[in-house]
Amino acid sequence: MRGFTTTALILLPDFDTYDSRSDSYKYQLRVCVEKIVRYLKQFEIEAHGLYTDDIMRVLRPEDVHLINILSVSDSFFAAKYIDNMRDALTIPRWKNQEVIDKANADADKASELTPEERFALVLKHNSKVAKAFIASYKLVFIFNYKHKLNYKSVSKPTDTSIRVYIDANTFSPTVTMGGMDLDACEVLAVSYGNLPIKDWRI
Repeated sequence: MRGFTTTALILLPDFDTYDSRSDSYKYQLRVCVEKIVRYLKQFEIEAHGLYTDDIMRVLRPEDVHLINILSVSDSFFAAKYIDNMRDALTIPRWKNQEVIDKANADADKASELTPEERFALVLKHNSKVAKAFIASYKLVFIFNYKHKLNYKSVSKPTDTSIRVYIDANTFSPTVTMGGMDLDACEVLAVSYGNLPIKDWRI
């Protein structure tokens, strides 16, 4: 894995489902994230997270660098109206301004909207930019509940990136590359890589 990439993205599951679960479950999810971060550090890979990922903002894992993909105006709105996004303007922003500007092409009407309508517009902008942001990473760890996908990133036959899909109930990983399922132990070079991530030997 060393040399394959220098950064990796960790995407966490649906917040409402997570929030309804037990403290024990939430602790196990945190342990999984911490193990992924330790795994990445072994290969000198920097862990990144989406600032707009609700669970990521709650956990604020050590050594995960949060990236803000909102525009400056959307960040102003988030900092003013969303309780746990008061620091939106201080979080490093994604440098692909072209993608952000394209997603925010309708931003000129924002001043005419109510706070509720403006919030919906921010969500729309975020969703558009997130697709390109996720696709920019060669290595992505994606936690999802089967009944409710928070993020979708499909590995295609022509794709040379690695996607590690993690069942957010069992924490079991499925590794894909080029549209094919691969052996986690072999591809990720981690002991017991096919076991739930909380049981990885890191």
